[in-house]
Amino acid sequence: IQRVGAAGQSLFDTLVVFENYPVDATIEGNAERAALNVTSVDNFEGNNYSLSLVAHLGEQLELTFKMQDGLFTQAQVAQLQQHLSQLLSHLGHGEQQLANIPMLQTRELESLRAPLEGENLRYPEQDLLHEQLAHVAIKQPHHPALVCGEESITYEALDIQSTRLAHVLQKRGIGSNTNIAICMPRSIEMIVAMLAVWKTGNAYVPLDQENPIERLAFIVKDTQSPCVLVAKNADFEALHAHSPNTWVMPVDLAQLNALEADNTPSSSIELDTSKALPAQRAAYVIYTSGSTGQPKGVRVTHDNLNNYCHSIMGLMPQPSARSLVVAKLNFDLGLTGLYPALLQGITCELIPQSDDDFVAYADTIFAAQESLLLKMTPSQANTLVALAQGQQWSHPHHIFVGGEAFSTSVLKQLQHTFPQATVFNHYGPSETTIGCIAQ
Repeated sequence: IQRVGAAGQSLFDTLVVFENYPVDATIEGNAERAALNVTSVDNFEGNNYSLSLVAHLGEQLELTFKMQDGLFTQAQVAQLQQHLSQLLSHLGHGEQQLANIPMLQTRELESLRAPLEGENLRYPEQDLLHEQLAHVAIKQPHHPALVCGEESITYEALDIQSTRLAHVLQKRGIGSNTNIAICMPRSIEMIVAMLAVWKTGNAYVPLDQENPIERLAFIVKDTQSPCVLVAKNADFEALHAHSPNTWVMPVDLAQLNALEADNTPSSSIELDTSKALPAQRAAYVIYTSGSTGQPKGVRVTHDNLNNYCHSIMGLMPQPSARSLVVAKLNFDLGLTGLYPALLQGITCELIPQSDDDFVAYADTIFAAQESLLLKMTPSQANTLVALAQGQQWSHPHHIFVGGEAFSTSVLKQLQHTFPQATVFNHYGPSETTIGCIAQ
């Protein structure tokens, strides 16, 4: 173990000694027989460890710290003594798991928490996200909401199409407070489907169509999704075979447009809405790999998602002119550039899904003549810098980097390539609602 350890480091740097030989009693006994009077006993033992704890059990337990000069301050040793006393004070409180015994005192916990908690913000209760987007559609109906390749859709059309799809789902018997799976590539149809699911009072479950069919079937079963929404040209026979109790519905915007010609104007469509409170209603259930490899669903509520979106918007006093999304939408990394952008009324451009979609993403960034809202992983940021080949762009982009550990070297290269950009270290598990922010 010592050989494979870090070079120049000892395997142990502390020592605990429990003296269980009754030295005092032996000396006193021998002294009495020899008619000698022993007034005190002391000993000194040296070692090469930086810190030693010596325990001696007589009429009471005595603990002594020994340390090498210059390695510890008196305040540090005093703190060690307090922590050890805190642990030992619980020994007489019955059987307890060591992990449940507090080592830190209350005042220490408070001092450690204070810098981490920061300002406790509570955003005012607002409409659900799709309801807020409907207000945006009223304010700027003809402004492009989404662009994907050669296709685009305005805010008004996005609201109308999602309402039509929600109406179709309800006519097919979809109730509320359930989960609806969506298995599509990154596209306008997928966003329409996500909003439509919300309008039926349900949570959407995004699936990656490139995942093995067994994983998709497991998630559909685990979430008890009554149906799966797929792209209009998708081959869904395998999914239907693995999930025979779940019906599969292709989403075709052209067919939704036909509803208007069928004397069903969108303004007259009445949707049944869930009676659940917004804070209790799930917005989506996203699946991670899980620590054991088994897919694990994370449920995110509308309330949490709303707070997250408005916190992101608060980090950008001057909104970007456009947002670019290259992440798959079954991965919540892509949501940072989607919902906050739409709530701000700016155009969100979805890079069409392909094997070289990140190259197209980078080319779009380099060709942009305005500020952009960007979200990428540190690996993608490193690739973006490499593709820049030393050139610089002076637009004031908002760049959120997360999903992996973000090294200082990548940060510096990114700042050199985009010197006017604001870069955010954006990392956190899905349970924290996409991520935690640090500028």
